[in-house]
Amino acid sequence: MLEEQGPEIAGRALRIVGAEQRVPVRDGTLRRYINLENAARTTTVREVMETVGEFMHWYSSVHRSAGFKSRVVTQACEDAPHRARVRRRRP
Repeated sequence: MLEEQGPEIAGRALRIVGAEQRVPVRDGTLRRYINLENAARTTTVREVMETVGEFMHWYSSVHRSAGFKSRVVTQACEDAPHRARVRRRRP
C-alpha cells in the first residue's frame, strides 16, 4: 500500500503531496518519484493543500483593499502563524 499513502518514516506514512506519484524511467516502467529538490523548495503536506483548497473561494488581495473578502484573507494570513504553532503542539 506504499503507493496509496506515500513513503513511511518510523512507521508513519508521510502525507506529502505527490509522494505517491509515479514517473516513467528509461526502461519504460513507472517508478515512484524521488524528489531531489528539497534543498531548493519544500514539498507540500496534504493538510496544507486541503486547507488552501477549502479557502480558495475567499481568495483576494492581502492588506490592499477594504472589501470583505480582502479583510477575511488578510485576517487569516495574520492569524496563520499562531494557528500553526497551536497545531504543532497537538499530539
